Amino acid sequence: IIEGLRREEIADMFARSIDTAFDANEFLALTKGKEGYLFPDTYLIPKDATTQLVARVLETTFVRKVTPEIRAGWEAQGLNELEALTLASLVQREARDIDSMKMVAGILVKRLRAGWPLQVDATLQYVKGFDANENTWWPTPLVVDKTRKSPYNTYIHTGLPPGPIANPGLDAMEAVASPTENDFWYYLTGRTGEMRYAKTIKEHNANIAKYL
Repeated sequence: IIEGLRREEIADMFARSIDTAFDANEFLALTKGKEGYLFPDTYLIPKDATTQLVARVLETTFVRKVTPEIRAGWEAQGLNELEALTLASLVQREARDIDSMKMVAGILVKRLRAGWPLQVDATLQYVKGFDANENTWWPTPLVVDKTRKSPYNTYIHTGLPPGPIANPGLDAMEAVASPTENDFWYYLTGRTGEMRYAKTIKEHNANIAKYL
């Protein structure tokens, strides 16, 4: 189970890997309200495992893997568990490696403290849900999506969304626990996958023109 998947994607992976004892709809019912707590990892699970067993294994692995040190880091940032996991899920979807995750976490924490809207495109993808044309739960965010009415839309609401938008891995959790302090307020992922940072909206717009 890779980092950054929604519950629906995890359910689909298990449905394709486990025999008839697993039911995707039952899994979604059992894990309702537990987005972010289904730990991404490599699992050895019997082919005839029940849906209840799968859900329980994912949740207990989360409890075992999230160390007291990570939790202490979250607390030091002024975040409770749900807030930290929510922010980690955004970081997971927005950055690819631990260094960029820590940079993005640092920027988003600054925006939170300054009362800025986070303006995270991944939240727009979460609001849109599954896109049949693109065949993905993470469709391309469009300009019009920035006005969608949803508590998860971080373009029209300040602060964190109500909960995680995906299930983050340890790197993203650690990035939130120990973000990199920096002078930047903006970031983007360029066409080649490299992160670009900016201190001002003018610099950010220049990066958009050059790298997107």
